Amino acid sequence: DAPGNTRTVAAGEVVNGAVIGNHDSQIVFGKTNNTVINTGLEFGADNDDNSGGQWVQTGGVANQTTINNSGLQGVLAGGSATDTTVNSGGGQSVHGQASDTTLDGGTQWVHSGGITSGTIINKDGAQLVKAGAQATGSVVNTGAQGGPDAENNDGQWVAGTATDTTINNDGR
Repeated sequence: DAPGNTRTVAAGEVVNGAVIGNHDSQIVFGKTNNTVINTGLEFGADNDDNSGGQWVQTGGVANQTTINNSGLQGVLAGGSATDTTVNSGGGQSVHGQASDTTLDGGTQWVHSGGITSGTIINKDGAQLVKAGAQATGSVVNTGAQGGPDAENNDGQWVAGTATDTTINNDGR
């Protein structure tokens, strides 16, 4: 396929096991299970040159997604994602709801109006909770390697609201 193809998952439709790469996009109004995302962040975070990835729309649900290096999942207002794994170099951008995300070196951006619950932040993972966003029940297992004042960029960073956070050994 040529790069940049768009696949829409219609409301009421279920797509299992899709693999998204090569700047392709998956627009989700229905439900997806076990998607693997390898594209969408090639140019870094918040770069308008990015294209592709998975975009979960209002009423859409993405379950058990794996986001790899250069992969991006965008959860828009009214959309939801559950049981997502974000590996090193991947990102999840949340304007809607995301529950039980595991950050295995990846990054979760929680934007104003976005709500997360049960995010687990492992080594080299980062959760950035922006103003107007909420994060509940996060578990932080990283961020304090080298001491509490070390210049690390992983862990949980909060400008919004974080409740019921658990910070384990080496967490910040």
